[in-house]
Amino acid sequence: MARSVGAKRQRIFTQIVLPGAVPFIIVGLRVGATIGLINTVVAELYTAVKGLGGLLAIYGNTFRMAEYFVVVLTSAFVGVIVTEALRFVEIRLGRWRRSEVIV
Repeated sequence: MARSVGAKRQRIFTQIVLPGAVPFIIVGLRVGATIGLINTVVAELYTAVKGLGGLLAIYGNTFRMAEYFVVVLTSAFVGVIVTEALRFVEIRLGRWRRSEVIV
């Protein structure tokens, strides 16, 4: 439609395609960030001595539950912060969409 009224390719991309794709890109980033955080902790459980996964392994094997829960809560807090930041970006960039679509 835009091309039929004389819009250039760059304007079609920036004004039509990109705004329509941004919500889906942000949702993909949110899902990817969640999976990435989980995979990072699991990889550290098996390979690292330091880091959150390494601390989980050390504290779990020595039954130091207070420190273990601090690490679990820290990783949960990081996950919540990343997810909420991406949700804020999604809402901010997707204002043109109807409100019932954004959950």
